[in-house]
Amino acid sequence: HGLTLDEYNKQQRVLAPDFVARIDRLLREKYLPISDREFGCSTIITGVDRVSSLTPNYITPHIYVISDPGQVSCQDTIGFEAVGSGARQAESFLMLDRYGPGTEFNTATLAVYSAKRRAEIARFVGPEVELLRIDDSGFGFARLEDLKGIERIYQRRLKSQAHGAERAKKQIAAFMVFEGVAKTGY
Repeated sequence: HGLTLDEYNKQQRVLAPDFVARIDRLLREKYLPISDREFGCSTIITGVDRVSSLTPNYITPHIYVISDPGQVSCQDTIGFEAVGSGARQAESFLMLDRYGPGTEFNTATLAVYSAKRRAEIARFVGPEVELLRIDDSGFGFARLEDLKGIERIYQRRLKSQAHGAERAKKQIAAFMVFEGVAKTGY
């Protein structure tokens, strides 16, 4: 938990090989190829800590964001943060889902996955998804079969929402009559 880059480099031999390989790949592919333009990025730093020795099973999650040029903000109260070209879209969907610090894990998983997938409408947001869970027992990445299952649930959710939106359009059209205006448009 809470490794700095220097600690990560020193401790790679004692960390799980799959974790090291995944972090190394992400660093090489996404963060190290810097061009001659401004860096202009933001980073999310997360972790958990125990509140006190009196409540050993109670943990407090923390979310910090470091944005260019070195501005640090704490997002513990809202309970989420997004960075990158799809950040606004992802944050909007998390707000619409009423996501917050008290959101139950399974609900949170679907909300975060859905927000990421819906943020793909933004330019430069690709379809790749990685989910990492961090809690007081450690951390772990979602397996490929888990991601496929979440995608199926997400697709069913989209269909249900589209069906509900169509039903609402028909219902509103049935009773919305403005004097001198046709029901089908303005």
